[in-house]
Amino acid sequence: MILIVNLEKMTTAITKQLAHKQYLFKRNHTKHHYKSNENQHCIGELLVHYGLKTMYQLDPLDWQFKFGAYGKPYIDTPQPVFISLSYSGKYVACAFDQSEIGLDIENLSTIEWQRLKMQFTNEEAQWIDNETQFYMIWTQKEAYAKLTGKGLSEGVATNNVLEPLYFHGQPVAFQTQIKDILMIQLCQAAPCTQTPMIEVDVATLLK
Repeated sequence: MILIVNLEKMTTAITKQLAHKQYLFKRNHTKHHYKSNENQHCIGELLVHYGLKTMYQLDPLDWQFKFGAYGKPYIDTPQPVFISLSYSGKYVACAFDQSEIGLDIENLSTIEWQRLKMQFTNEEAQWIDNETQFYMIWTQKEAYAKLTGKGLSEGVATNNVLEPLYFHGQPVAFQTQIKDILMIQLCQAAPCTQTPMIEVDVATLLK
């Protein structure tokens, strides 16, 4: 399941609630230069709380955030639950599954994709012929990097997504969805079924 929040629907009252720290967060948030970025990460954590409660009946005292060797967050709880958070522009999204997953979302904004694609592998750069294809490759790279937990520390020219990729010895598969101006990319071990996506009103997270 992928839960997604549109931050454009945040009201002044909701922003004040977050600022007054009326909600107990599980981890310390990095001080961001822009308040909007801090709100993004607070909403992201509330989205995790909401998803764990509604889908797995897990209260805040039933789980903890833990972090892998490369800093990838995971949920420490008796039942297998894995998450992957992603942020882009006005959107925050979180994927939940009983197996490991990687999620990336990107606003489909106008960029200099002809120049940026040269940072990819030669095969990927030759395959990309338009902006949508650029975002397809980019989000697949990000989603796979989040699945493995390594991020893009090895550089974007590694892990050619046009060739078979593996995680713990199993081939991985990608699921691509486009919502408005947002590309949503999910990566997990194959085979996988189509993952439903639900938009959650930001006010619902604060109830």
